[in-house]
Amino acid sequence: MALLEVRDVIVRFGGVTAVAGVSFEVEERQICGLIGPNGAGKTTLFNVISGIYRPTSGEVRFAGQGTTGQPRHRMAPLGLGRTFQNLALFRSMTVRENVLAGAHAQGSAGFLANALRLPAARREEAAAEDHARSLLALLDLEAVAEVPVAALPFGTQKRVEMARALIGKPKLLLLDEPAGGLNHGEVDGLATLRRDIRRNFDLA
Repeated sequence: MALLEVRDVIVRFGGVTAVAGVSFEVEERQICGLIGPNGAGKTTLFNVISGIYRPTSGEVRFAGQGTTGQPRHRMAPLGLGRTFQNLALFRSMTVRENVLAGAHAQGSAGFLANALRLPAARREEAAAEDHARSLLALLDLEAVAEVPVAALPFGTQKRVEMARALIGKPKLLLLDEPAGGLNHGEVDGLATLRRDIRRNFDLA
């Protein structure tokens, strides 16, 4: 059974068809590229898969269950992580704080335990801090961990967003235009980073 199944997905905005009957599958641990010119509907399709848009017709299944029309906040706990073509970071927060923001989807202690700082909540927080430190090291972000994101170059911000997606321990990581806006050296570094992620994480 495929990890992700997209079946005959159509997305229309008024009279404009943004996605016209797309079908494909992604297996566990598979690297899959979605290629097309600007305006071809790649980001729209990512938005359907991640629950931001509901398709006009068609079906999306992830990890064996139908997710078509699921609210977006339910997708990360299911194991789907993503980055965005237009960066969606908290610009006034530090790199470390941005990465930790991605860990909340995995928390199970609950609101009350967190509000009262109960042991279960403190254990989850400590585990998230440890995971964040390992991701900052892997993505070469340790030196800027306490720097506000707004002060960083675009290529570094891309790595911050990737770290935030990875801290949620996804089974599938969607990278929307990961090389967009990067120079040649940064693109080469991205290729190496993708191999490192594949080696260190069990994800597609």
